[in-house]
Parts: sequence; C-alpha cells; structure tokens
Amino acid sequence: MLWGQPSPTSESIKKRGRRSAFHLQSRSLLPLETAGLLRFADGLEDLIVVEEKRGLVETQIVKALYNLDRRPRVVGKFDEAGADLFPSTGELNPLKVARALGQRLALRIDSPDLRQRLSQVEDRCRGTTRYPPL
Repeated sequence: MLWGQPSPTSESIKKRGRRSAFHLQSRSLLPLETAGLLRFADGLEDLIVVEEKRGLVETQIVKALYNLDRRPRVVGKFDEAGADLFPSTGELNPLKVARALGQRLALRIDSPDLRQRLSQVEDRCRGTTRYPPL
C-alpha cells in the first residue's frame, strides 16, 4: 500500500458518515521515504506506529514531522501519557494490536458495534472466550 492510499477500512468508515478515518500503511523499508510520509500525514490528528522491537520507524517519523507547523501526534511504543502501547519486549501479536487500536478508536467514535468487538478482543486477550463445540 502506498502512503496516503485510503484503506478499505477508512473508506468503510467514511461511507458511514464518520469524521474520523483510519488510513492504514504497511512499510518495511528503511530509510523512510519522507515526501510520501509528509503527504500521508497532512491533515491527520494522530499517527499510530505499530512495529516490533525497537522504534526505528517511529523515530524517523517523529524526526521527519518535527518542524511542521501542524503535525499529527505520533504514538507507537508509548502513548501520549507515556504508558506502554506497543512495547519493545515480548510478543506483539494481532490481539494486542487489535486491542490497542480498538481502544484508541473508541475514544473518538461512540459505536455499540465497536464496543462489542473491543469487548470480544478483551475476552480473547484474557483467555475467557468460550468457543462453541465442533
């Protein structure tokens, strides 16, 4: 996916009349392509960086956006309050990512569907989900 290309998820949110939208970006190449990042980040309020181990990409993003007059809040290894969001240690599995993204999205969007799905993710993270018998 290219920088700034709306994801199917963000298009779905827009169709529902929501103001907030997620634009997903998957990158694995370093160094970061700054011009594309600047286009992607233009107008965003938040930019969430999900990466395993050290925050290499997050650090590059923060440096690239630092001198902008209007820049998004960048979170990754830690949230804006300094609490762990996607820690450098331990396994970063899909449930942990889904929980962190869902919690952040729930702060912006009041949706019964979102709350229900987030509750299901929380149950799975705690291991309390009951699966129907086969």
